[in-house]
Amino acid sequence: MEKIKDILLFAVPLGPGLIQPLPAIFYLKSFIEMHGKTATCVEGNHVEHIQGSSRDGLLNEIKTQLERHKWIGISILTFKLLDKALEIVKNLDIDPKRIVWGGPGTSEIKERLDNDDEFVKDKCRNVIYGEGEYALLEFLNGNMDYPGINSDPIQIENLDELPPPDYGDIKAQMVGLTGSRGCVRKCKFCNVPLLWKKYRYVDGEILAKNAITVLSKNTHTNHVMFSDSLINGSEKQFRKMCTTLTEHNKKHPDNKITWEAQYISRKVSPDHFKIVSDSGCKILKIGIESGSERLRNVMAKKFNDDAMYKCIDGFMTVDDNVNLVLMLIVGYPDETDEDFEKTLDFLEWCSKYNSRIKMSPTIMSVIPDTPIFYEQPELMDNNELSKHKDYTWVNENSTLYDRVKRLIKFETLVKYYKYTYEPSIAYRWDDFLNGVMSDMNMDYKPIYKDAISELIKSKRLPDNIPDIYEKELSWPDPTW
Repeated sequence: MEKIKDILLFAVPLGPGLIQPLPAIFYLKSFIEMHGKTATCVEGNHVEHIQGSSRDGLLNEIKTQLERHKWIGISILTFKLLDKALEIVKNLDIDPKRIVWGGPGTSEIKERLDNDDEFVKDKCRNVIYGEGEYALLEFLNGNMDYPGINSDPIQIENLDELPPPDYGDIKAQMVGLTGSRGCVRKCKFCNVPLLWKKYRYVDGEILAKNAITVLSKNTHTNHVMFSDSLINGSEKQFRKMCTTLTEHNKKHPDNKITWEAQYISRKVSPDHFKIVSDSGCKILKIGIESGSERLRNVMAKKFNDDAMYKCIDGFMTVDDNVNLVLMLIVGYPDETDEDFEKTLDFLEWCSKYNSRIKMSPTIMSVIPDTPIFYEQPELMDNNELSKHKDYTWVNENSTLYDRVKRLIKFETLVKYYKYTYEPSIAYRWDDFLNGVMSDMNMDYKPIYKDAISELIKSKRLPDNIPDIYEKELSWPDPTW
């Protein structure tokens, strides 16, 4: 008879477009097994969107595994995943007494518990807030008084002591590692500072060696996705990581490690771009957010135009190893028409590198418990549509109609300038069109025509594109 394991760790899938596994549950498995517990990981995104299984296939996978485990740990990355997770619990009729919840999305559980949501009270009886390693271990040991278990958490001070993640339960296209928790920036639209009060990092050399160790056990891939808010939050540790990976790749030219991560523009030394490129970096995702320096200052991004343009030029001209994904927010509450025009100017400037840059725009959503959520409470207070009020707010700078129009302009020019296709655009749009706009009974076509008319009037688009008002531009063929 098969021995019952302690816990099944399940990560709720985010949605199509994400090809890397979320690393949290694999870190938890490694940590608790180091302390004598047993666990199996089911990464929902990997099962549903990478292996190509259906939602029923994912449910069957969980149902089969439930019989082999005492507990099920459900990890929710964002507050928007809670309802999806609760639906899965309902469909599988999982006894809530067997469930322990965790992940950043537990902030939504806390809010609903504070509002006396009876359904959530019943389904979410055991919740680990904050970092899960020690709290989950204590939970499995029966110590319900440990900080973070249905209570305020404490932070782990020394991340160097945590073991690297264990990906033995899956074969992924890449493995995920985390080199830091928290963020050196306090961007006003982001809730990371709430989740992680203090920025901490793994020593750069240890992080690189952890990557080497994990890949040596997962020989089907040589690629690492670092999940840090900013991989270069500590420039000193970042350089140590890059140097260690470069030394490894020189010693193993037939088995080089490649990697990708989120990165922040900042003033750097002249050798910086070469050091990063030589270490095996293939993709950097940079939160530009706006082409307007004024607006970035309002957001607390803390880099100026000079640093931004030098960063892009630096990576594009040092060699052809590193590609960039530039993330931008359309419709930030303080964004004026002038600010948005500067973003379109930035889009045009970058187009000379269109084969190596992907643009990843998102329409502004006011996330609960972010600085802007508290600094501009009128955005939520004056909004009666509770289901989508993070999107449907109105102020002197824009309405939802205005923001959708700006997003259409941006995406149209992305196609016009022939940037490489970024899959996240598609699933964000699908979610937005099928969710927010559908529920608001907003007709996309008139907004699209309005956006095209303004682009032509401003001479950003020529007036001789056939059927442009009736047929959207197509995406160019992907180059990477």
